[in-house]
Amino acid sequence: MSERKKIGRPPKLGEREQAHFWMRVEVKAAAVKAAAARGMNLTDFMAQLVVEATGLILDEEIQEGLPFAESAA
Repeated sequence: MSERKKIGRPPKLGEREQAHFWMRVEVKAAAVKAAAARGMNLTDFMAQLVVEATGLILDEEIQEGLPFAESAA
């Protein structure tokens, strides 16, 4: 039997934990817009802000979102 190959986006690096918080509607809308402008999803954008604000140094890079607008040519 042949080995099944996984196709698609690779998993994100590093151990993950869920963080749940509330924010004002207009704040979330602005964050989603800013994340999209950088080709990121909201989770990765918020994580990047925390890394920048705290000076945390990661041994991995935060994976950016896929540029869907450019891929459907």
